[in-house]
Amino acid sequence: MIAFAILAAVAAGPPAIEERTLRLPIVGEATVYVPPDPTERAILFLSGDGGWSKGVLDMARRAAAGAPAVVAGLSYPRLREAARSSRGPCWYPAGELEVIGQSLEKQLLFPEYTRPFLIGYSSGATLVYAALAASSESFSGGMSLGFCPDLEGVPPLCPHDSFRPVYDARRKKADLPPVPEISCRWEVLQGLSDHTCTPEATRAFAAAVGGAHVTTMAGVGHGYGNAKKWGEAFDQGLADIVRAAAETEVAAKPRPAAAGTDLERDLHTLDLPLVLRLVERPRAILLFISGDGGWSNFDKTLVQILAEHDVSTVAINTLKYFWHEKPPDQVADDLKKLVEVCRRSDLPLLAGGYSFGAEVMPVVLDRPDLKGVFAGLILISPGASASFEVSMLDWLRTKEKATPYKVVDHARALQGLPIFCVAGERDQESICAALRGEEQRDIVLLPGAHHFSGQYEKVGDAAVAFVERILPRGKVAIP
Repeated sequence: MIAFAILAAVAAGPPAIEERTLRLPIVGEATVYVPPDPTERAILFLSGDGGWSKGVLDMARRAAAGAPAVVAGLSYPRLREAARSSRGPCWYPAGELEVIGQSLEKQLLFPEYTRPFLIGYSSGATLVYAALAASSESFSGGMSLGFCPDLEGVPPLCPHDSFRPVYDARRKKADLPPVPEISCRWEVLQGLSDHTCTPEATRAFAAAVGGAHVTTMAGVGHGYGNAKKWGEAFDQGLADIVRAAAETEVAAKPRPAAAGTDLERDLHTLDLPLVLRLVERPRAILLFISGDGGWSNFDKTLVQILAEHDVSTVAINTLKYFWHEKPPDQVADDLKKLVEVCRRSDLPLLAGGYSFGAEVMPVVLDRPDLKGVFAGLILISPGASASFEVSMLDWLRTKEKATPYKVVDHARALQGLPIFCVAGERDQESICAALRGEEQRDIVLLPGAHHFSGQYEKVGDAAVAFVERILPRGKVAIP
């Protein structure tokens, strides 16, 4: 039905699309195309080497009307220049595009965060694939027009999991490998007259990527000059990625279940954006609040390592839960609901958080009705002050804004609670060093800054060592 509605909307003629200018992270000012009817769907449209001009403008308007969706026009040269200017060892466009999508939806007052779709032309088409191959779970779907499996420029693309680009420093070009699976739908539109990115090469590449679908178009070259020759395929491809995302969303929703049957079903009765990683024979349960980027690769790595050491995790997705401001009392009440359910298992409880979550958790625990509930507290990269709403300022890479909630003061008030605090050696905002030397405080500094240079396993291993110290096997005490 969704695909039919999109095609019907296109056939009815183009509606009036409003054009706005917003300031977005990394790229600065960008043109945003807004359809006349309210929508909770966002598309990031990546240009080719020519920047945000000419043909991609009409494509963006077409996507805004057809989806319908809010479409942000992103200049590929600006993205590339920002990556070069950052002077990092490599470029991770998936993370940057995710941040841009979050800021876009926040500024346009989306009622909740939804994963954006990606569309790209030429070099932008290749960047769409690079983002999906590295972190497809961060996006709802993608479409590439004029895709080539290589990308010029510096710095090189960052490797991630099975995505391992091969960079040739002499040519200043990265060859992108096909990944076995992309969890969302990736549509590839290929012109049969394209001599820049040949149909044979594109077909062969896409055939090796799980989740890829290729549509060929007669009479279409790399320039996509005549919309009559590619428009129908574009509309159908857009409809297909929107439909596939809707089907995935429905399938992912938990089924209603009666309370009292088991921990997972009881937790699903709570109206909270939870992520669960439950093990068969847990020795403890960690109640965790993620960073403001939502459920990221860091969080996944951490809870997987804990699960391998028999610790279950019940996590709150910050990006969804704190999309709108939450009073601290409400957060405490919701945490108590989780405690009530998890305590039925008669297992010791741990509390913890990363970044935003590590700042919130000490504030929430510093109240009489939650003291004595937890066996330990895990704080990862906590800053100086806590806020209770995700903010665009963090995504725009500005200095952290102070709030009345001083994390170090609340952490010090949790006397008798073992606290593990880990931060990067170059993380100048962390309060871990301020807790050093205090009783029952385990402070660890690891290489890197706020994100530990991607060495998430070291953070997980350090957290496991803390759990082993406070909850030695065979001597588990329940608070």
